[in-house]
Amino acid sequence: MELLPGEIKIGDFGLATNCQPLGGAAVQAMTVQEGDACYLPLEVMNSDYTQLEKADIFALGATLFELASGNELPSGGQMYDDLRRGKVPLLPTMTTSCMQMIRSMLKFDPKDRPDAEKLLSMPPFVKKSH
Repeated sequence: MELLPGEIKIGDFGLATNCQPLGGAAVQAMTVQEGDACYLPLEVMNSDYTQLEKADIFALGATLFELASGNELPSGGQMYDDLRRGKVPLLPTMTTSCMQMIRSMLKFDPKDRPDAEKLLSMPPFVKKSH
């Protein structure tokens, strides 16, 4: 994939999965290998892989938080723990709708995080009609 000047490509969301056939072609086993822990939600760090789609939402939210803050995500310490518990500090340079979106993506409980379809229906992606 070729990128134009000013474009970025966001790829790995913190996990790698490997599906291996077991016996029959339709049966698959999945192994999960952790990537960079800065982007992993607490449930994945505790070996709960039941909601990997929501783990990707967390990783994307962490990536957006990192880009918006202009600082690398912490690899440990209080801020690291706070982000995994859904305690997201206000970024004064962000709009309210962007902060609400990022905070929703970093919710502690994966069930409370939006899915991709819900994200695309949230501001700033959807503008209010007048």
